[in-house]
Amino acid sequence: MTTVETFDILKITDEARNVVLDALASEDQGDGLALWVEVTGTRGAGYSYDLYFSDRADAPEGAAIGVDGDVTIVIPAKSIERLPAAVWSSPAKVAGASCS
Repeated sequence: MTTVETFDILKITDEARNVVLDALASEDQGDGLALWVEVTGTRGAGYSYDLYFSDRADAPEGAAIGVDGDVTIVIPAKSIERLPAAVWSSPAKVAGASCS
C-alpha cells in the first residue's frame, strides 16, 4: 500500500470535506479512521458507491490510500479503475452518481 499526498483518483470539494470532517469528529476513534470508497454496482449510466469510515490500517493489499486535505481516503483495488478522476461534490453524490 502506498499513501500519496496528491490523490488524483478522487477529489473532495470543500463542502463535502467539511461534512466528512464533522462526521469523523463525532466518531469515538476518528483520528485512526479513513473514508473508504467502494464501487458497489451500477445505477443507470453511472456507478453506485458505498462510503463509510473504517480503520486505515485495515486497507487490503493493492488499495489506494491518499490524502485530500485533512481526509484520508482508502479505495480498494477493485474500485480504483472505476473512479478515474472522480469528484465528490456533495454529501450525497460522487461524480454525479448517487451513493448508497
